[in-house]
Amino acid sequence: MQPVISIPTGTYNKTCFVEISTPSAGGTLLYSTDGSDPSKIYHGPFAIRQSAVIKAIVANGNERSEIAVSEITIQKPAPRKGTVAIIGGAEHCREIHQKLVEMAGGVKNAKVAFLPTSSSAPYSAGMDRKVRFAELCGLEIDENLVPAENGKRNYSHINNKSRFWIIPVAIINDENTTGNARDDDSAPMVNESTFPAIDESTWKLNARNPVYAAKLLDEGFNVVFMTGGNQARYLECLYYDDYTETPLLSAIREILEERGGVVSGTSAGAAVLSKIMIQGGGSYGATLAGVVHEDINLVNYDDEYTPFSEAKDGRVWVGRGFGFLPDYIISGTHFVARGRIGRLLTAAKYLKGLRKKPVTGIGVDEDTAVFVYPDGNCEVIGALGALIIDTSESKALKANRGMSVFSDPFTLHYLEHGDVFYIHPDTGKTEIKSINADKKKITQPSNRKYYHEPDIFGHNCIRDFIYHCLIQSDASCAIGTEIIDNTESSYDSILFHDLVSEDTILFRFSRKENTSGYSGSITYHWWGKGDQEYPRLKKEIETDRFSYHDIHVDVMRLDVLNFPDMSDSSNMPLKSDYQKDGYTEEEWQELFDDRKNYRLAFILIPGKEKTELFTFFFDYAYFDYSRNGRYSPPRLSLNDPDGVYKDYDI
Repeated sequence: MQPVISIPTGTYNKTCFVEISTPSAGGTLLYSTDGSDPSKIYHGPFAIRQSAVIKAIVANGNERSEIAVSEITIQKPAPRKGTVAIIGGAEHCREIHQKLVEMAGGVKNAKVAFLPTSSSAPYSAGMDRKVRFAELCGLEIDENLVPAENGKRNYSHINNKSRFWIIPVAIINDENTTGNARDDDSAPMVNESTFPAIDESTWKLNARNPVYAAKLLDEGFNVVFMTGGNQARYLECLYYDDYTETPLLSAIREILEERGGVVSGTSAGAAVLSKIMIQGGGSYGATLAGVVHEDINLVNYDDEYTPFSEAKDGRVWVGRGFGFLPDYIISGTHFVARGRIGRLLTAAKYLKGLRKKPVTGIGVDEDTAVFVYPDGNCEVIGALGALIIDTSESKALKANRGMSVFSDPFTLHYLEHGDVFYIHPDTGKTEIKSINADKKKITQPSNRKYYHEPDIFGHNCIRDFIYHCLIQSDASCAIGTEIIDNTESSYDSILFHDLVSEDTILFRFSRKENTSGYSGSITYHWWGKGDQEYPRLKKEIETDRFSYHDIHVDVMRLDVLNFPDMSDSSNMPLKSDYQKDGYTEEEWQELFDDRKNYRLAFILIPGKEKTELFTFFFDYAYFDYSRNGRYSPPRLSLNDPDGVYKDYDI
């Protein structure tokens, strides 16, 4: 008996959500949407956004039912492309939220749908975001339009008619929403005791239900905000097992591609914006060993799965995302804070090989967003900045290949609030369109010291290093490597024995003809660190901020032939002990500087036309977490009280 297609032949003025059923049990439903013979397994409802000819049959062994056919004609207004916002994570400032609402027509017109799928506290994350949109940018949210259950408003309810809706799609249940939750003082913006009793684990299949997708479109939501957590959970919920789109994913795509809306994501939600996204890995391992390209297994989904066979395998793991961003962009988050330039660069060079055209990496730092507009222009908004990796001159990489011993160039920009750049979709070349008017071009460099940076993947390192040692210096170039990680500031700390056996990576930063730097101020508003000053909104004016663009970068593998023995360095004074004895901090610092040792190091950089030799003095002194001066020899390992294998000294 032939199957039944829920939408009959006809002409429609909006997207149709199609379901296929069979009156009898048994057999497999197969369908097609292009008029060809049905061959695709039917997993559940799907969206038809453009005219299509749907055919369906039931296959039972060698037997085939009669073919059901529905010819659907869709007539909709001309599409209007929207904006994608890549948010680097830990976003607190007002300016990001204001820009999202502005792009949706302002507080009178914006309707925000919050997608909490990746979070381990889905409803709570949504309520946190509701406060930010309401109080940071004045989004008008009428709680009287939100259904109440036992006197508690439920913002995830299907009948929520307000301007803020928590889309009920998630995997993890938050125990604080299942029963009589108490208010958590560490989260000052939300009161958990006001939450209705919800088991978010029951939300897992809701993306397949056309009711929720239809609500998004029929009620005119024009901002979709995807929260942080584990990006794999987005794929598990918003795709079927064969990566067919659920109705909800198709509805979000329509908001972006046809209705001029805004699709934004923070942290994990920003990673999944890319067509091929970064799922994990580190900078050190990625630059040396390359890429693991593996899609999330949706048939046998494991929330903690990783393709790495051992802990120190730090290759960058890429796999399928949602593709809201153009295919010539790949996003990175928590970027400068976690030293992620190595893994984003490696991923971009790998995707350049797949695409056969350049791919631009946009690495967005915390509390910052990059808005990608329909015309190809991109604007940085927020408290920090973004690093832009231009691979138009770079070589492509194969999956399990790291960087070569010969230099491979790319162009780097660091841009902050109000700066605008453009990416050419075919050539991949990036062009700086404008710099925030509150910054002035640097014409007289102020730094006359030259440095080698031995922890280039360190916390907040690369941004400041380039500025102080190249933009504000008269040096011809600046050299950065990853051979020391004294305070484990790198996201993927290296071990001494790995360094000796597997080498490391070298970055050489130099000027181009159009290299420029700018310094000045930026202004933003927030509730203080961790929102602890809520509801008092603080205005921050930071005067020592900077942007720079068109930095030429050569990257190559660095062979480590020898490592200096520092074991003769001893009897270094502890600041805390000296201060107890009445010494001043300045006296201690002078003694510390006198006693510490330096070692001479050589870096040999081979080139096709010339070979360069750089000499440096390495200074292995550092401050520990108590601000004591330390000076230690390299050690192979050090076990902490929890038995975790670490190396504190290199």
